[in-house]
Amino acid sequence: MFALLIALGWALRGTALKTQARALLTIALLQFITGLSNVVLGWPLVAAVLHTGGAALLVTVLVWALAESRVAHGAAQGERHSGTASRGPGGPAVSA
Repeated sequence: MFALLIALGWALRGTALKTQARALLTIALLQFITGLSNVVLGWPLVAAVLHTGGAALLVTVLVWALAESRVAHGAAQGERHSGTASRGPGGPAVSA
C-alpha cells in the first residue's frame, strides 16, 4: 500500500494536483515512520492513535485529489467543447 501511495504521489507531481501530490507524499512518509516506530519502539497508545489519524489524513487527501481531478477534467472538457456544439430543440448536442 505504501508503494502505491508513493507511486501515485510521484505521478501527480507534474499535474494540476501538485499540492495534493506533495501532501500525499508527506503524509505517506509520516505514516510509514509512525507505523514503523510503533512496532520497533513500542510506543504508547497515544502514538498509535496518531498513526491512525495519519491514515484518516491519507484518505482525506486522496478524496481531495479525486474531487479536484474531476473538477479539472470537467473544466478541460468544457474548454474543448465550447463553441463547437449546439443543442437542437430537445435533442442532443450536434457539431456546428
